[in-house]
Parts: sequence; C-alpha cells; structure tokens
Amino acid sequence: MNVRETVPSEAPSDALEAYPAALYSAVHDGNPGDREFYRALCRGTEKVLEFGIGDGRIARDIVGEVDKYVGVDLHEGLLARGRAALPNVIFLHADMTSVELQERFDRVLLPYNGLYCLLSEESMLEALRNAFAHLKPGGKFAFDVYAADQFHEYAEQDELDEHTFVKSVVIEGTEWVVGEHSTWDRASQRIDAHYSHEASTERITAEIQQRYLLHVELEPLLTRAGFRNIRIAGGFAGEPAEDDARMWVVVAERPATS
Repeated sequence: MNVRETVPSEAPSDALEAYPAALYSAVHDGNPGDREFYRALCRGTEKVLEFGIGDGRIARDIVGEVDKYVGVDLHEGLLARGRAALPNVIFLHADMTSVELQERFDRVLLPYNGLYCLLSEESMLEALRNAFAHLKPGGKFAFDVYAADQFHEYAEQDELDEHTFVKSVVIEGTEWVVGEHSTWDRASQRIDAHYSHEASTERITAEIQQRYLLHVELEPLLTRAGFRNIRIAGGFAGEPAEDDARMWVVVAERPATS
C-alpha cells in the first residue's frame, strides 16, 4: 500500500489546506439541517458573504435565491471544485480575518465549525470584526460550531488517542475507509483531529487543527466585535442551548444604527 502524508508547515492553516479536496468534501459533509437553516436565514435577502465557503456546499442551496453570493476560503482545491460547479458564485482565495471587500452584505455566514479553525482568540476576534465590517446595518451574522463544554470538562486523554471508524466514502469508483483519532490540550482548548483514508492500494493521512470555545466565551467575544441581539441555540431548529446540546447555532446582528 502506498502512503501519502499531508504534512503541514509551521503555519497552522496549512494543515487544512493540505487536505485533498475530494476527500475533504466527501468526509466533511456538514450537519443534518444546516443547509436548510442557512437557506431560510438568507431567504429574501440580496447579498450573502460566506467565510470558509469550501466547495460551495452551503452556497448551492442559496445562490438561486439571492442577487449576489460571494465566498472566501484558503483551500485552493476546494475553491476550484466550487468554481467548476457553481459559476454564479464568486469564489475568492482570501483569509476571513483580513479580506476587504468594497461592499456590505445582508448576511455573513460561517458554517460547520469554521470559526474553530482559527487557533487563537485574537484571530477569532479578527474574523468576527471582519464579519461585522462586511454587514449592512441591521444585517445578520450566523455560524454553527460543536458544543465543547462537556467534552472540555469530562474527556480523558486516552479516549482521544483511540483510532475510531468515521465512515466509508466512494470517490470516482474507489472506496475509502476513513478513521480518526485526536490529540488534545485542555489548557489551550486545542484539539487536532488526525484522519486516515484507506483504499485498496493507498493510504492518505490529513489533519484538521481547531481551537474550540466554551459557551461562556461566545457572547462576550461577539459583543467585543460589535454584535448585538445575539441568539445562541442548541440546534438548527432553535433548540435550547442546554448542557447536553451537541452544537451551538448562533445568529447575531449588526445594529441598524451602526
């Protein structure tokens, strides 16, 4: 069996950029209900900006209902897939923390744990402030992330070291068996997921590096970025953000007078 390793450089974002695009798209296909949630949130608006657009998984359900859809991402392979599939979407190779577009949008989206790919509180705040800057007054910013509080409090390191089966995916007729194990540092709220993708004659490894937030950190960080009317739900149907929630779904507004 041939083994290909995706080895990141010293820059944290390089780990995700090195993940093969076709495998990433097949394995990381969102959470149930996310596409419907973002589509409903954008219905009746004119312009949408998505941070971490990837290959346009969320965009494909929205682009036909709005006048303009722009997405930014750092993964060239995912952007190429998106451009080929969605010619009516503007895909930009840019960093969500620093991109400067000379226009404002009705909605800014950051789906599927994208915020956690920023590995410091400072970079998260930069991204949130940039989302705020690109919103029209009265516009809404929305994102979803996994709820980390119970994991942070109760997980043991040896539980993360175990290699577990994730799923099987088929790409161009080849079946890949996907497994995962994680390394974790509680003090820095840092978790790195190491994926293996095995076909009959090849094995590819890849990594996703993340820094998670605790529930008590969410609203203060958004407030520092300027947002108001912050709503944190425990799911896409508006479930309460209780201790046993699997995810947090957040919608925040730029004040109409700002």
